[in-house]
Amino acid sequence: MSEQLSKLHVRFIQTQKKLYIQRDTSAKEESLPIAQLYVKDNHNFYMINQNDMIQDGSTLSLIFKEATPALNTLRSTARVQVLDKESEDYEDALMFFNTDPHEVKQVLLLNILELS
Repeated sequence: MSEQLSKLHVRFIQTQKKLYIQRDTSAKEESLPIAQLYVKDNHNFYMINQNDMIQDGSTLSLIFKEATPALNTLRSTARVQVLDKESEDYEDALMFFNTDPHEVKQVLLLNILELS
């Protein structure tokens, strides 16, 4: 069963300028602009990947570190689903991002497993 984002979580994410991702195979955190992430609904994110490929079915941690009066940090662990470039879901997800589609290596659907 996946966890759910609350309105407080979504508002906190909207205040961020960066997000940090940590792949399940690495202890290293990678900094990305928050514009590469979109809250699809309270169980899922869309993320565009312009860097090294991320494996379908892997686990990814998203860390939001810019404190607000309501929350200091938020960490989300999510299961990765790579959307097929030929699919309608891929095209629909890409509409949420202001980027050149040719620069996008992958569009990911991230299913939230855990929030802390």
